[in-house]
Amino acid sequence: MRIAQVAPLYESVPPKCYGGTERVVSYLTEELVRQGHEVTLFASGDSETNAQLVAACRRSLRLDERYQGQMAHHFVMLERVFQRADEFDIIHFHVDYLHFPLSRREAVTHVTTLHGRLDIPDLVPLYQEFREMPVISISNGQREPLPWANWQATVYHGLPVDIYRFHRQSRRRRIEVNGGDCACRRTSPQYCAVMNARVIVMPKAAVLDPQGNAVRDAMRHLGMPEVRSVRIGKYMEIEIEGQDGELESRLHQLCRDLLSNPVIEDYELLKPEPLKEKQTKTKTASEKKR
Repeated sequence: MRIAQVAPLYESVPPKCYGGTERVVSYLTEELVRQGHEVTLFASGDSETNAQLVAACRRSLRLDERYQGQMAHHFVMLERVFQRADEFDIIHFHVDYLHFPLSRREAVTHVTTLHGRLDIPDLVPLYQEFREMPVISISNGQREPLPWANWQATVYHGLPVDIYRFHRQSRRRRIEVNGGDCACRRTSPQYCAVMNARVIVMPKAAVLDPQGNAVRDAMRHLGMPEVRSVRIGKYMEIEIEGQDGELESRLHQLCRDLLSNPVIEDYELLKPEPLKEKQTKTKTASEKKR
């Protein structure tokens, strides 16, 4: 069969770090190629695949600050998909409902796997409007908010059987991923490290700091006239899972978008440090007697 796989552009296929949907798209694409199908993958340009790759952007979007209008690249990709629609026996979308208006107007065979949550009230009128769209769930429970949708099947996310090894251990669950040891709460390798990040947010030098001035005046009244100025900011500690390479970019984005106001504040991100595991020592009977 001639199959088109249409992936989100936020992460590469497969993803370098986080990206559950893109990882499943990669597994599916490579297995279809292995079985002899003619597969075209629409994805970011830094994707790696044995299928024919059609890139809608040079790099994945999420961590690249040069991409400000991320949705624009998805519409460019959809246009390229439908320009070539007659080349495919089926188009498999993994981009939620973005293509629904186009698919309604084009005579193409298609299906959409919905990889995310559906218990969002705003989705109800959308899926009611596009009730005819054929969709696939990744679990039966995922269907519950929209039981009347045009469900074709439930296809659970599959994993290649040769990337995990079973280890018999009584105290700790351990997974070996691609030869590497990974003892963590998630199966993605990038989540193997728990880091402690510290962020300092301060008013910009040119911005008045009424709270700091009030503290300065109070200190002078308490007999400390030598205090010339006080600047008051915020100090935050954040416990976060991730890899060093991706982690710093994510934290900078968090600081810019949420933790500070870039108009009136500056932030300093101290280098994240791995959290040390707490070790509990069991005292022997002789130690307890001492």
